Amino acid sequence: MLLAVRPRGGAFGAEANVSNTPGLLSDDVSLAIDADGTLQIAWVDQDPVDVNSFEVNHATRAPSGALSAPALYGQQSQWSWTPSVTPGGAAAWRTGAGARGPLFFATPASGPQPTLAPRDVALLSLARAPGGDYHLAFTDGASPPVLFYSFQP
Repeated sequence: MLLAVRPRGGAFGAEANVSNTPGLLSDDVSLAIDADGTLQIAWVDQDPVDVNSFEVNHATRAPSGALSAPALYGQQSQWSWTPSVTPGGAAAWRTGAGARGPLFFATPASGPQPTLAPRDVALLSLARAPGGDYHLAFTDGASPPVLFYSFQP
C-alpha cells in the first residue's frame, strides 16, 4: 500500500510504502483525517502466513509526515474487504469470500466485533460525528441493492 501526499498548491511527493508487505497483495484502502491533521489509513493486506487470508491493517501519518508502523485491528483469519476508517481510527469492514458477508467494527484499541449480525453487507461507509457517534450506511448485496443506515451513539 503506497501513499503519496500533495501539499496545497504543490505536486504529489514521493511514494511511501505504508504496508511494508513486499510480494503480498494490498487492497481496499480508506482514508480519514483527524482534527489535528493526522491521517488515518486502513487497508486490506494478504496474511504473510496464510496467503488465503486477508486482514484489515491500519497506520497513521502524523502532520510532521512520520508514518506509524502498520498494525492489525485483530487477527480474523478470513477474507476481509472494503474497510471504511474514521477520524480517530475506528473502522468497519465486511468479511467473506463472496460479494457480501458479515460486518465487523473495531477501534485501534479494541479487536474486531461482529456488528449488525446476522445481516450480511456488500458496500459500506462509516462516519464519526464530532461528539463520537458513529453512522454506518451499507447495502445488502441484494439485486437490486438496498441502502440501509444505522446509528450508534
